[in-house]
Parts: sequence; C-alpha cells; structure tokens
Amino acid sequence: MSNYFISNSSNDSIEFGERLGAHLKSNDLILLNGDLGAGKTQITKGIALAFGIKQEISSPTYPILNEYKGGSLPLYHWDFYRLESYDELEDLDFDYLVESGGISVVEWAQRFKDEIVQDFIEFDIEKIDENSRKITLVSTNDRSNQIKDSLFA
Repeated sequence: MSNYFISNSSNDSIEFGERLGAHLKSNDLILLNGDLGAGKTQITKGIALAFGIKQEISSPTYPILNEYKGGSLPLYHWDFYRLESYDELEDLDFDYLVESGGISVVEWAQRFKDEIVQDFIEFDIEKIDENSRKITLVSTNDRSNQIKDSLFA
C-alpha cells in the first residue's frame, strides 16, 4: 500500500483534501510541509469542503490563524511561516484550540514540528513540475496509520 498521492492540478489537491477530510475527526491535527506554491492551502480548501464550510479559504500567512466555523466541525487554519518561535503560539491559544473539538491544519509546520506535543498527521508536499505535486503521508503514529489505511487503500 502506498503512502502518497500524485496531484496533477489544483483541483486534484482540493479533491485529495476533501477525501482526507472525510476521514478526519474532532481534535485531529494536520501538518502540511512544502515550499511556497506547493498546494498546502488547496488541500485545506478540500478539508473545509468535507466539513461543509462555505467560507472562502485563504492562506493565513499574515494573520497566522484563520478560523472557519459553520461546518460540522470548526477548522483552525494555521501558518507558521512568519513565526520567530513556537512561544508566539501561546498568545494565539494554539494548544487550547488544537484540543477544542475542531480540526487544525498547520502550514509550514516543519518549522516547529519538534515542539508540538499533540499527536499529528503529517504530509510533505513536493513540487514535481508546474502543475503536479507528490503528497506524502510521513507520520507514523496510530492515528496516521488509520488515515493511511483508509485514505490510500
């Protein structure tokens, strides 16, 4: 069984996110690693669709956190790109929100991955060419293995 998906378009990445979202549950924490333009926000758009969130999903690079409510679960969309230290997340209630019953998606998570205490489901997104991406599940905890078994079966 593989642990990756090849996306050949932005729509493929959104559809992958929607399929992933169908397997997520309350308090799941998703880490998305990849360069600028890799498609992290596109995957998050798909996750939002899976939960019935109708709002426009945008990258939280400047606000660091975008909260989306109105779906079956709240979505907390984080971006660690501009953070200088993990301690800055205390002011934004990161630990509290991750465990508050919603779904948390973190872009640029690789910057502080070692400081995250919660279990997470981690994906690396690699640009293959202008349109194609390789989305790889890299974490190996029990929850990640459940996702792998259902998402890549």
